[in-house]
Parts: sequence; structure tokens; C-alpha cells
Amino acid sequence: MKITAITVFLAAGLICSGCSETSENERVGQEPQTLTEDTANLESENMSDTNDLSPFRISEYEGTYSLLLDVDMGYLEDIFEAREDEGLLPNGYGWEALAMAFIENECPEYEDAINFDSEAGMFCAYCNDRETLESFAVKFKAACEDRDRITEILSKADPDNF
Repeated sequence: MKITAITVFLAAGLICSGCSETSENERVGQEPQTLTEDTANLESENMSDTNDLSPFRISEYEGTYSLLLDVDMGYLEDIFEAREDEGLLPNGYGWEALAMAFIENECPEYEDAINFDSEAGMFCAYCNDRETLESFAVKFKAACEDRDRITEILSKADPDNF
């Protein structure tokens, strides 16, 4: 059986509220579905970039869609150093603070739609609408890939959210 991100998160107990229980596929020993070129059923041509979200992953459980990042992978870990003295760490909570600053400063249209349920080892943003979460994920990933832009966004993160 191929191990997927969801399988690893289930085994480690790192599941956000959007996917907090074992799916029927896992109960019967089948592989859980993740967003890949083979399984993605995208409703909009604009969402075709969601297959290139690595190291982020999109998961679905009972109508709730989750954007997940295993922070132990070290993705952009060094950008958090500038605010480490304020308590901002490259963990799930730090990524949540970064995503909240991104929404507040660049994409306020997601403020009421995107929710968070991060843990120390995992960032989790979730939404009941797949298209909305995918749109957010593509924009957030693009911001993360622009080091100057993401560093500027991180500088605006509210210390109360760390």
C-alpha cells in the first residue's frame, strides 16, 4: 500500500477538525484519497494549479476541505527567524499566524471563509467550500514562493496569533 500524507497524519494523530476521524477507506484498508493529477476533479479551469501545492496538501473529510502542511519538513523555516524573539516559531501555530496575516493584508475576501485548526507539528486551514480553499491555497502558495513578499507578510503577523 502506498503511504500518503493523510495516512501519515492519521498514524501520527495529526488531523485537523476537517478530517478528524478515520474515513471508510482507511477502515477497510484502502488508500485514502488525496489531491493528485489522477484523483483531482477540479470544477474550474482556474483551479488547475492545485496539483502543484507541494509541500501543502488538500484533504477532504465529510464535506470539509483542509489545507495541510507537515511543518517538520522545514519548508521556509528560516523566514521565521526574524521574529523568533517574539515567540514566532516555524511550527503549525507560526504558519497559522502567517496565513492569518496573508488573509488580513492581501486577501480579506477569505476572512470569513477560511478557518484554522493547527497543531505544533501541522498547519491546518479548512473550509466547507472546496473551490474557496483551493483558491486560497494557490494564492498562499504563490506568496510563499516569493521570499520577499512572504517575509513582508510575516513582518505584519500579529504577535497575539503566535
